[in-house]
Amino acid sequence: MVLEMDENISKEEFMKLPTKKIKEIVQAKGFPKVGVLIPDGTRRYGIINYNMDPNISNFEEELFKKLNEQVIDKTRIFFDYGLETLFMPGVTHGNFMRTDQYVDTVTNIGLKYIFNDKSWIEFYNEYDVKVKIYGDLNFVKKMGYEHVIKWIENIEELTKNNSSHKLFHGLACSNSFENMKIIEIAINYYKKNNRNPTKEELIKLYYGESVEEVDFFIRPTVMRDSDIQPPLISGRKTQFYFPISPILSFNENMYKEILYDLIFSRLITLSKKQWKMENLNKNQLEYLKEYYSLNKSSIIGIGKRVGNLWIPLPQVNLNLSEKR
Repeated sequence: MVLEMDENISKEEFMKLPTKKIKEIVQAKGFPKVGVLIPDGTRRYGIINYNMDPNISNFEEELFKKLNEQVIDKTRIFFDYGLETLFMPGVTHGNFMRTDQYVDTVTNIGLKYIFNDKSWIEFYNEYDVKVKIYGDLNFVKKMGYEHVIKWIENIEELTKNNSSHKLFHGLACSNSFENMKIIEIAINYYKKNNRNPTKEELIKLYYGESVEEVDFFIRPTVMRDSDIQPPLISGRKTQFYFPISPILSFNENMYKEILYDLIFSRLITLSKKQWKMENLNKNQLEYLKEYYSLNKSSIIGIGKRVGNLWIPLPQVNLNLSEKR
């Protein structure tokens, strides 16, 4: 069995495995199934890597043209390695509250790519991806973007019979706003059925179908959830990862690092198990003692400002006396 042969695999061995083998491990373990990827850092990537001028009137339009295919390639990685469902919260309530030019460009051009562009449609068909959109579409409509709703209806209809993967694009999907909508959904359910909805029923009402809990949340460039964890399904067992560079720098090796950490390094107990310190041998105890002593003043998440951007600084000291 794949589980037995891979239970004690080292990270070095894991990183050398072909994609197909790692996909088999993920599927055999049934984990991870649901992930969140925040496609962030695209503007700074264009400015820094392509020397683009953010002050030109068509900056976002030119940026989307340059990065569209790359974003598709980043999305492929997750499905290649066996992930069933990916959430990509793309345009939050905060994004919709930026300048008129930014909102118009992101909505009319950026969303047109992922809902109506040939390259994305070919990707959805090639990977057998069912596309769903979540968030407050009435908010989008009230802002005057009724045509976006039509794009959404078309892409959901076009991909409704795809079944290998699911991709949830988020629009107006900020938690602080959507939690109020979920409360309203629950109240309306009670009025209609004379009982409270179960959590599973709420999930179906909000997302349009059943969705399992989020296993991981990847947020490039900053260390925060940014109010965009998918509501109702995030938090209990969600593991956070924060790539330093913008999403366009994300690659297969980085995802393999995350997969190894998720599957073989982290202990996700959901409070059902106890931490068994008695299993530690003498060398492990000494290692932990030295590690915590060296890092007793360290705080992961401390950074510095460069212009208007925050970047994290290294905090963990690994200069241990010997490798254990």
